Amino acid sequence: MPPIKEVSACAAKFGALSIENDIFTWSSDFLEKIEGKAESNLSVGANFGHVIDHLGRLHVWGNFDNKKTQDRRPKLQLVDSLSKFKCLDVYSGGQFAFGIFE
Repeated sequence: MPPIKEVSACAAKFGALSIENDIFTWSSDFLEKIEGKAESNLSVGANFGHVIDHLGRLHVWGNFDNKKTQDRRPKLQLVDSLSKFKCLDVYSGGQFAFGIFE
């Protein structure tokens, strides 16, 4: 794993954001790299996570299936409904997320 600039945890899930802006998550039985890049504000919830890109847009990933492709690898997805607002910070919990927007 490359050098880390941010870490986050919730319950038994952990996450790290590397200095190369790669996202890694793990628990007691797995380690995976999330597909995509992020700049800051890594926040890991029980079954999902959030990050903010360099434009202040909020992105999410989680343990859900993409029914079209049957691809189960976690990928960053832009939260389109909030993309017109600049996200300043985000917090994830077991069953919720809370964002601060400009």
